[in-house]
Amino acid sequence: LIDIYENVTKAYRTIQKELKNYKIDLSSRPQIVVLNKIDGFDETDVNAKLKELKTVIPPKTPLYAISATSKLGVNDLLYEVKKIVAKTQKTAKVKPIKDLSILRLPSNDDAWQVERIDNRFVVTGKKIERFAERTDMKSVQGVQRLRDIMRKMGIMHELVRKGIQSGQKITIGKKSEYHIEF
Repeated sequence: LIDIYENVTKAYRTIQKELKNYKIDLSSRPQIVVLNKIDGFDETDVNAKLKELKTVIPPKTPLYAISATSKLGVNDLLYEVKKIVAKTQKTAKVKPIKDLSILRLPSNDDAWQVERIDNRFVVTGKKIERFAERTDMKSVQGVQRLRDIMRKMGIMHELVRKGIQSGQKITIGKKSEYHIEF
């Protein structure tokens, strides 16, 4: 886990050194490299940091950019971890531990996507679309509540990252009549 505000190459090398110097050399174990705190950067800067990291990590090492605060990218990361753990369990000759707590991934109902189409932005996802359906779009308070929900889910941040400007339309659902202005 690497903080995007740091020198990412140096941070990665420091972590690898610490893994190698541990009691058991952990540097050769399967890894996922994660760039965190991306909510403070625009997409171009995040991509530049990811590109920089790709020059030092081994080929085929999964690389993710997330925001732990807004949960942006976290579900994708968790699914990758689940996939690697499942693959490792198949090849490992270790007996499963009984009475182990189980961490469940969030349901796909929480997942959402933001897509830019011409001069508008389309937000899709089961949960946010259900909120929009229940919102009285003629009520200032109702629309503000929907905006608050979108902010808490990290959608507003993603809209900003995608370049939304004041006054542009946000459509909730691909075939929807639920529109709000940014």
